[in-house]
Amino acid sequence: MLKRILIFSTLLILTACGATKVAYKISFNIDDAEQQSSLTIASLRVIERRLSRMGDQLLEQDMKTRDQEVIISLKIRDKEAGETLTTELVKPFSLNIMEQSPEKTADTVVEDHGGFRKTDITQEHLQWVEARTYGPEGKQGMVILYFSPDGRTIMQKIFKRNKGKAIGIFVRNQLVSKLTVDTDKVKDDIVIQNIPSYEIARMFADDMNVGLHVTFTLIE
Repeated sequence: MLKRILIFSTLLILTACGATKVAYKISFNIDDAEQQSSLTIASLRVIERRLSRMGDQLLEQDMKTRDQEVIISLKIRDKEAGETLTTELVKPFSLNIMEQSPEKTADTVVEDHGGFRKTDITQEHLQWVEARTYGPEGKQGMVILYFSPDGRTIMQKIFKRNKGKAIGIFVRNQLVSKLTVDTDKVKDDIVIQNIPSYEIARMFADDMNVGLHVTFTLIE
């Protein structure tokens, strides 16, 4: 079992400067139709949440399939919010599992959390993230990280040398979760429990899965 600390960041709230329209083509790096459908819905949730955090910017949305491509069209309250959304969506996704390290040998230092150095685990080793309910009456959330066979082999080595220490999940070079390793053995997958709510767990899973498997292309 892993103990976890979720890391949150605040986003800038933008002031209104006139409505704008924007459209994206989304493509997938997996062929399974059911997963593609799930990723399309998750992509819409990611967009809605990001615009909501910018000040309830989404006015209209539409999704359609054109020539086997998924097109998402949006009307956004503020042009600057649209530009910020595009920057976030097209930014390359990166994932690194990093292990706790003295600051003098660390690859990065996070305030209040100390130093971390990179391991061999990247986004290439993570296949899917699933959110589930957890705890009494299902009021808490949990996420399951499904790694590739190579990823599980590497994670086994990481757990063995880091028992009792912390590892960090870094997404786009930002610490999003800090885990305390209390076992030196990894089962098939990694389970993070005691997340305050299922909604937070689903938000995390959406962001990860969309980042891993979806590419947004702005339609000019």
